[in-house]
Amino acid sequence: MTDLSNADARIAELWVDEIVPQLTDYIAIPALSPAFDADWHANGHLAAAVEQIRTWLAARPIAGLVVEVHELDGRTPVILAEIPAFGDTAGDAAGSAIEDAPTVLLYGHLDKQPEMTGWRDGL
Repeated sequence: MTDLSNADARIAELWVDEIVPQLTDYIAIPALSPAFDADWHANGHLAAAVEQIRTWLAARPIAGLVVEVHELDGRTPVILAEIPAFGDTAGDAAGSAIEDAPTVLLYGHLDKQPEMTGWRDGL
């Protein structure tokens, strides 16, 4: 059984020392989607956001983590982070890879919508 006695303190520490500073830096990058920045590639803001997230992901101490950036000509980049399943299963040692585990996909995007002030009904 996993010991969760220090989980709250560790999560709070990570939030303050690592997550909030990363989010603050990310928010400062004006990475608009191509619908709102026709020169998105030349401006480089999406590339900066991708590099920040790629670097942060690659530095995670996760066994088997592979981080790749893919980009098709004229399209915004995609970050792929793959982590093999692991854990306890019948016949496996704790922490070993699970060959037949189901795939889980999490999706997000790095572009932002343009700034606005006030409330807009329907959004």
